[in-house]
Amino acid sequence: MDTIEANATGRRPIDTPAAHPPKARRVPEACKALGISKAMLYKLAARGKIRLVRIGGRTVVPESEIDRLASEGAR
Repeated sequence: MDTIEANATGRRPIDTPAAHPPKARRVPEACKALGISKAMLYKLAARGKIRLVRIGGRTVVPESEIDRLASEGAR
């Protein structure tokens, strides 16, 4: 079993969001990042232009897809 070394205070280190950026964004966040509506995002997904992933009960957009679409131009 792996062990986590304690820091100087004797406590385990805390993961911060800055240390581990999200690998996927929820639909509203992805739309904001791309500057498009939810309807447009779902149209792009239906056309195979962007990949959506279901995790639990949520639909998310992989960060790599957002980066790719932003560099290509969504419209």
